[in-house]
Amino acid sequence: MKGQMHTWIRLYFITLIDNFSCYCWIYFTTHKDTKMIHDIYIQWKADVENKANTSVSYLQMDCGSKHKREMAKILKAGGTMHIPSSSHSHKSNGLAECQN
Repeated sequence: MKGQMHTWIRLYFITLIDNFSCYCWIYFTTHKDTKMIHDIYIQWKADVENKANTSVSYLQMDCGSKHKREMAKILKAGGTMHIPSSSHSHKSNGLAECQN
């Protein structure tokens, strides 16, 4: 009897939401690491700043404790203020929790 092999692909997503307009961007990825989050953020930031002709002033994020420190450094280097989400408080993520 031959068995079938199944290939499972883990798929993660990153949601970025503009609080003013409630416009939502969703990026899908197969990796959940700081480099991938950084690359998606840089791509998103360039697109947003180009289209809106203004800079990203702050970013509130809930991306897990192992990514928070590195992302805070990346945001600071890019001139974006980091607003961390409260631990175990999904309500502080507001619209993002409703979207997800």
